[in-house]
Amino acid sequence: RSLMRSLFEHGNEKFAIYISERLPADFGKDNTEKLADFLWSTLQERPEDRESITGLLNHPFLVG
Repeated sequence: RSLMRSLFEHGNEKFAIYISERLPADFGKDNTEKLADFLWSTLQERPEDRESITGLLNHPFLVG
C-alpha cells in the first residue's frame, strides 16, 4: 500500500503531521497548517473533491 494512500485514508490531520515532520521548525505552525491544507486540496483523487483554480489562487497559504 502506498504512503499517499495510507495518508489519505487517515485524513487531513494525519497528512498535516506528515508535512510538518518534513519542514524546518522555523516554517511556523500556522504556515504548516496552511500548506498542508493547500496541498491536501490539490491531491484529492476525485476531481470534484479538489479545490478550483480560483479557490487555490485565493487560498490563505498563497495570499497570506
